[in-house]
Amino acid sequence: MGKLNLEDRQSWQRFQRILTSFIADYIDLLAPEQADVRYDQETLFLGFTLLSDAPDDPQLNYFIAQLEQLLRRLPLAGVRFVELSFISVSSRQSLLVHRFPLNYLAPDRAIVRSRADAPPRRRGGSLVRQLQGWLTSAALPTAIVNTTKTLLRQPKQAIVATGEFTRQKLAQTLDWVDTFPWEEWAKGKVEWQKRRHRRNLWKALLEDILFIGLIVLLVLFGGRLLSGPTLDLAKLPPQHYDRTFANARYSCGAPGVTRKNYVCLRAGMSYNRVKKILGGEGKVLGIDPKFGKDSSEAKKLLAQQQQQAGFFFPLFKRKPSVGEQVATIVSWSDGRGGTINATFLGNRLVARAYRDIK
Repeated sequence: MGKLNLEDRQSWQRFQRILTSFIADYIDLLAPEQADVRYDQETLFLGFTLLSDAPDDPQLNYFIAQLEQLLRRLPLAGVRFVELSFISVSSRQSLLVHRFPLNYLAPDRAIVRSRADAPPRRRGGSLVRQLQGWLTSAALPTAIVNTTKTLLRQPKQAIVATGEFTRQKLAQTLDWVDTFPWEEWAKGKVEWQKRRHRRNLWKALLEDILFIGLIVLLVLFGGRLLSGPTLDLAKLPPQHYDRTFANARYSCGAPGVTRKNYVCLRAGMSYNRVKKILGGEGKVLGIDPKFGKDSSEAKKLLAQQQQQAGFFFPLFKRKPSVGEQVATIVSWSDGRGGTINATFLGNRLVARAYRDIK
């Protein structure tokens, strides 16, 4: 194995893969995903998060001894000292610090390239390059496996560590928002817009109009496109309706005087339909003046109808009959004291009532 110069990017990634593979065997002792690795002034700093608060754990001592042997075997160039620090996952306080020297290996002299031989500069934002490097990193699958094992074996500690990590990132984000030079950034954007307009006024105005128009279209139609389709049943053609089961006979029970058949009765039903639902002929109780003429007026209408029966001509407009002007109450009994009363006006049901039916 050649020297691992930690100032070289490839050597640094190779060292991280070796360290991650070693830590994966001690997943019950520490959280591999929270390992902190730094290299500064010929000193290698390794920070670990312990799942327990016992610094005198025999397993921890064994881990330190094995890690020290591994680091002494590796040809780490430019490293004089290694410092191991362990913190608690709950209190985030330092529990143990272990420092030991290494045999110093001088790093190879860097090869200075001329400007003509330099590789072409990569284009693209730094965020894109970081994301690409993270997705293509060889340590990503190992980190996913280790995190999954931690969640399965130590779910409580993993949740606490995740909460602490989230708080740290949130604090860093808030600090960045507070310290970002927003005023200078806004002034720079304004100056950039002024330069655009000075270079080519008409082109800049056309681009601004198109951009503003696109934003307006997104605001006006974006919500409608994201929402689900609306269906107006009133605008559908008649063949899209199925009124087969809207008929009252599908909501009625067997013919008889029951509460289900009482609920089945609808205003506007004919007497024959009500008779079939309730299981037979009903008994006429009398006249209901609330919905039509009273008894005295009914007698007068009946006499007038008999007098005019012989003098009726089809050319004259037909007058309403007595049955269409007088409301009749008809009753049905279940034989056990329960009754259903129905009021008909012009052979159509207009009211209903029940008593002691089941």
